[in-house]
Amino acid sequence: MFNFWFELQIYKIGSIYAAMNVVLNLLLCIMQQQGKRYLQLIGNNIRKRRNTKGISQQELADYSDVAKSTIQRIEKGDMNPSILTLKCISVALEINLSELI
Repeated sequence: MFNFWFELQIYKIGSIYAAMNVVLNLLLCIMQQQGKRYLQLIGNNIRKRRNTKGISQQELADYSDVAKSTIQRIEKGDMNPSILTLKCISVALEINLSELI
């Protein structure tokens, strides 16, 4: 009788662990999607400001001392830029950092 009870408890713990694992994976997926939207928002803000100033990605890269490929990836929302990178871009665009984020 004790063995059956013990095995049942192990099964319950395993089921709880599996359910918690599913929930955690869902939460992680949601957080990643929200993070992606946030990165796209930053990229769109940079693109709009750059286009308003009438400068190319290469010119922004030169002015900000950030690689053109980095500018491209940030504008696409494919890269999570550091605060320092965003600060360099904001200085090159002659705007406050807060206007990008």
